[in-house]
Amino acid sequence: EVRLLTLWGERGVGKSALGKAVAQFLWQRRFLQDGAAFVELAGVCTEAAALAALGDAIDMEFVRWKDASRALQRWQGVIVLDGVDELLEAAPAVVERMVTSLMHGSNLQVIVTSCIPLSSSIGAEMAVEHSVRIEPLLAEDAARLLHVLVADALPLPLRGSANLPTLAAHEIFTHLRGIPRRIVAAAPRIRQGVSLHVLAQRLKIDGASLDGLARPAVARTMSASPSKQVASLGIFPPPVAKAESEAQVGVHNKACLAAASAALYGAGAGAGVEAAKSNARAD
Repeated sequence: EVRLLTLWGERGVGKSALGKAVAQFLWQRRFLQDGAAFVELAGVCTEAAALAALGDAIDMEFVRWKDASRALQRWQGVIVLDGVDELLEAAPAVVERMVTSLMHGSNLQVIVTSCIPLSSSIGAEMAVEHSVRIEPLLAEDAARLLHVLVADALPLPLRGSANLPTLAAHEIFTHLRGIPRRIVAAAPRIRQGVSLHVLAQRLKIDGASLDGLARPAVARTMSASPSKQVASLGIFPPPVAKAESEAQVGVHNKACLAAASAALYGAGAGAGVEAAKSNARAD
């Protein structure tokens, strides 16, 4: 059984959306007895701030990692540590203490999202890590994501699933590079009437113009579940917005979602991902 899973890849490639989707998928199919928590660590550079972020996520206060380890000792679920890059660069020892304390003496499992595997910075101490690299979207999947977001604003010949290959061949996808965050950032411009050709030309001149946009805010409210509220922590799995679940997860990194679920809970969970997708496509 994998206790530590790292989803890694370049910025904006969809690691956070995938981490949330894995947690929610496993919760909904009752692989997690006590639920899931999403800890937002982007911008966190100190141990005190990391402890506070974990406390905010599960509505507790911690002074030491030992406090967190003791509080979660009997909790059986998943904690997603999202965006540890700045903390990993500033204080890798803090990341090591955080991860090892969460796993020590407990049954919970940890999903980390990062630009690099933890073992690259921390070394042998993270020998238990199982890493899954998240790659940019293939052209047709990138087109599918854009289509979900701006279908009504596209020219008629590019609308509809039958025209996805034509849309995927457009030059704009060379400049969007298959990065979901760049595609999402481009969507408002297209809805405002900027043509794909004009936007592609702007990106050709200034290819980084979409990269400076702020990372989307993370919803702090946990979504309700069909089952009863988790009594031990009083939290629910993190919500996955329709655009994320349908586009960034439903069409993005299908193999990675299956691999991540299977890594945590075996082949049955990974197979369940593909079965769920097949059913969704049939509907």
